[in-house]
Amino acid sequence: MPGTTNAATGLFQSGDVPSSIANSSAGDGTLAYQLTLTNDSAYTAEVTGFAVAFYDSAGTEMGSDQEQASGFITQGQSLEWTVIENHTLRGYGDDPNGLAQTANIPLGATTCQLVTWYHQ
Repeated sequence: MPGTTNAATGLFQSGDVPSSIANSSAGDGTLAYQLTLTNDSAYTAEVTGFAVAFYDSAGTEMGSDQEQASGFITQGQSLEWTVIENHTLRGYGDDPNGLAQTANIPLGATTCQLVTWYHQ
């Protein structure tokens, strides 16, 4: 719908934001990451959150993000979270679908890595 934005739909692209997207008048992207946690132990755990670190293409840490989560993960099961910025690259509000949000993804980050997950 013209005049609205919803970064929770469309293509999910890894790596740095290409200037063709950042400067395009055709769309207004947003930064996001996906985290998949797989239980390779014999125990069930209650997942309460996770933390990730972001790096640029040279491997320099640029920042981190910590999110709350809720759910149980059993042996062999995987849980996935999609975390998107609460604003687009042009600064508009985003995420009418109520997905997890963050404002901690650095613009120049090209990768992220799980630092820890919180559980009970």
